[in-house]
Amino acid sequence: RYFRAAPMALRDTPAACPALWRWLRCPPAELRLDLVLASGQAFRWRESSPGAWTGVLGDRVWTLRQERDRLWYTVYGKETPGPETDQILWDYFQLDVGLAALYRAWGAADPLFCQPATAFPGGTTSQARHHLSISFITRNKIEMSIWKILFEHAGGQM
Repeated sequence: RYFRAAPMALRDTPAACPALWRWLRCPPAELRLDLVLASGQAFRWRESSPGAWTGVLGDRVWTLRQERDRLWYTVYGKETPGPETDQILWDYFQLDVGLAALYRAWGAADPLFCQPATAFPGGTTSQARHHLSISFITRNKIEMSIWKILFEHAGGQM
């Protein structure tokens, strides 16, 4: 038999247990969790409740929530959030890049950039290379399988 652990109780808001939450200053112009974590560029994250995102980053389970210019987070386990966990999130979301300033500079250099930049604000993540490789391989293998099925269904052979 396999051991099946009880589901982990998630903390969806800072009000649930304020001592276990911490925040970083992060305006929406620099990061939008709802766009970045749902976009496919971030792996192992899911919206655990409206506005709360739970996932694995490094060897920790996190829940994140964004409210105005604050990025709230909690870390599960024995560790309490602090400067080390602040830095992990800062690095992961590349908050030192200054996305809003880059968007302004790119928009000034190329007016065609302004429309997609307005439609898709939000930031980027710093993914480990092996995560990107596995995603690329898996996605391509699935797409190839789908194309093969469609091709064969249409009467062709591969």
